[in-house]
Amino acid sequence: MKLALVIGTRPQIVKASAIVPELKRQNVDFQFINTGQHYDYEMNKIFFDEFGMRDSINLSVGSGSYCQQIVNIMLKLEQVFSKQKFDLTMCLGDTNSTIAETLVSFACSIPLVHVEAGARSYDMTMPEEVNRRLTDHASALLFAVSKNCAKNLLKENIPEEQIFLSGDPMYDVLLKHLKAIEKCGILEDLRLVERKYGVLTIHRPSNLTFEKFDSLFEAIKKSRTKVVFPIHPRTKKALETFHLKVPRNLLITNPLGYYEMMKLVSKAQFVMTDSGGLQKEAFWLRIPCLTLRQNTEWVETVRLGANELIENFSMLPEKIKECSSRDVKYKINPFGDGHAGKKIAEVVKSYA
Repeated sequence: MKLALVIGTRPQIVKASAIVPELKRQNVDFQFINTGQHYDYEMNKIFFDEFGMRDSINLSVGSGSYCQQIVNIMLKLEQVFSKQKFDLTMCLGDTNSTIAETLVSFACSIPLVHVEAGARSYDMTMPEEVNRRLTDHASALLFAVSKNCAKNLLKENIPEEQIFLSGDPMYDVLLKHLKAIEKCGILEDLRLVERKYGVLTIHRPSNLTFEKFDSLFEAIKKSRTKVVFPIHPRTKKALETFHLKVPRNLLITNPLGYYEMMKLVSKAQFVMTDSGGLQKEAFWLRIPCLTLRQNTEWVETVRLGANELIENFSMLPEKIKECSSRDVKYKINPFGDGHAGKKIAEVVKSYA
């Protein structure tokens, strides 16, 4: 058994950190391939450093448009796959690296494993939705992080014997690193008071418009609540072109490492985000989340009252105020028991 584990973005590095040790325990021979889709230190290498991992191969594709990035990854990945004999390839999530790996695996007739299969927003204007749907229907093994995701796959007529309910490897990672997260001094560094601030992340192309940011900044200003904004490189470039006045209560920082970000979220009053992963992390840390989108693939968080979809940013001051007295309560975590990595590695080991 020889496996190619392909990642390219910071959330994929986090997920991989739960799976890599378990593959080693199962004595699975694997190559850890980094496409370099996220290439800044704050978006890539810092996560390898924090989790004590090292990639085997780095394709260093860098930035580019949706099509350019996918094509560049495909061309370089095909060279790797043609030189080495892989029995399986594994992809994580729904990024450009994911769909590129899917297409190259198909072209090279290598069975594909998809971790985080079955997530659906049912919004086909999102590149991520297209990526994950195509990947699911091209995969031989599909690991669903929740019962809802598994149900989505069955509704799309994917054979039940190919679907495995694993739970979410991101939850494994959070549980494993809780002590290190608690020790992180980011609150002291930024002079923040526990539960007296919010956390903002926003990076999806549909949100990166002058009108959206004008409305967002006005809402933050009206809220009179301190908001910490670790800024994505793509967002920073867009913001530089808007020439908007930044509210005094908005603190913009560089992208943060995993420990810093999770500590920041764990002590916040609320989270505002358009990120898929951060919605779940806020949920696990029991912090109210305001998702800056009209839909979400993580409907479980909405059903359990931990997450609210906000399309009209003018509603944010009122929603932020509500978060100050809102508790996130649930009895059962729908995203597993913290042993997703082990379950994934065991199934992969037994695949023939």
